[in-house]
Amino acid sequence: MKNGKIAISVALLIWVAGLYGEWSEISHLRVKRYGAAAVVDGDSVLVIGGFTTERHRNYPTASVEALNDIGGEWHDGVELPEPLAFSGVAVWGGKIFVFGGFNSNRVPTDEIYMFDPDSGSWQDVGPMPMGLAAFSVVKIDSFFYLLGGVTVGRAYNPLVLRFSPTDFSWDTLVIESWVPRSYMGAAVVNDTAYLMGGFYFGQVNWITVFDGQSVVGTSSMPEEVSGLASTSDILGEIFAVGGYYGLQETDRVWKLNRNDLTWQELPHIPEPRGFSSAVVFDNSLVVIGGRWRRHAVENVYALSLNSIEEEPSTVEPENVIVKAPNPLRPSDMIIVNAPSDGYLKIYSASGRLVAKLQIQQGNNRIPVGRLNLPSGIYIYRFRKVSGKWLFLH
Repeated sequence: MKNGKIAISVALLIWVAGLYGEWSEISHLRVKRYGAAAVVDGDSVLVIGGFTTERHRNYPTASVEALNDIGGEWHDGVELPEPLAFSGVAVWGGKIFVFGGFNSNRVPTDEIYMFDPDSGSWQDVGPMPMGLAAFSVVKIDSFFYLLGGVTVGRAYNPLVLRFSPTDFSWDTLVIESWVPRSYMGAAVVNDTAYLMGGFYFGQVNWITVFDGQSVVGTSSMPEEVSGLASTSDILGEIFAVGGYYGLQETDRVWKLNRNDLTWQELPHIPEPRGFSSAVVFDNSLVVIGGRWRRHAVENVYALSLNSIEEEPSTVEPENVIVKAPNPLRPSDMIIVNAPSDGYLKIYSASGRLVAKLQIQQGNNRIPVGRLNLPSGIYIYRFRKVSGKWLFLH
């Protein structure tokens, strides 16, 4: 696409608080699990490793499953090189990185495995600076940050580890005001990480806001909780699901208001659970597996996030300036100059909505690398006007 002006009719999209449907149960996992890593990669949800239960015994699994459609069935993916649970996962350039976790001996490992879709196999690209499990991985700018967790001997990790997915290098950071903890929730919006709850000599209700350099804010959750699942959507909404309140699994679901760090309670999940995984997929909050009464479960639930209502604008067609190279690469920038607020939607070649970007009146700069999209052809749409971009890594 060449740079230029596109005449469009601007759509006004309004967030209506509280307009959520009911939870629905979708296809069960093939392998029941808790403490699994889950990630959306292109048109699929992947759930990786975790503890599974057999004959009342919990043990790590190497199993990987994928879901390509929220109404479809889970199918087997390429297994991990070894069983792992409570690992960290992140995506860069279409490659999936799995960091650490408890191995088959229940010891925090320092291994890093990378799945390359071109070869269809996992590669060992470790080690990490230390063995680590039950931590959080967040992507800020072009780095992965590993926060919290437990080391060999189950000591709390006081450091923040920074990993570059471009050259596989590590930095060890000491962050003032960062208090280590394990089994916390984490989500990232606009290159800012929100770390929620967790366990530090007992369950905590802390919220820590981290920008990659320092702690920039703190607040509290409605209750002390650990082992919660958390995720964010393309609109910047952050969700926290389930976890442990004391020794009891909870069914509560929360949405964080980032402006004042307050919480709105959403419809409860149908069954209490801890150590589940959560992603936003097909415009639904999807909660995967988890633990109930010390055993892994296979249930998967989805809550539609269709609380965004699109209404025709009374504004007359106006000019929008869109500037972006074609093909696009992770280091590029999409620039949108809009006369009023709206949302830029990006679809995969199969027609799946993969990104919904808030566009504010004026000049907007969108880093392509932040979209985490694999190479391929994508369609963008702003109301009735559409075009194509080729993403390359």
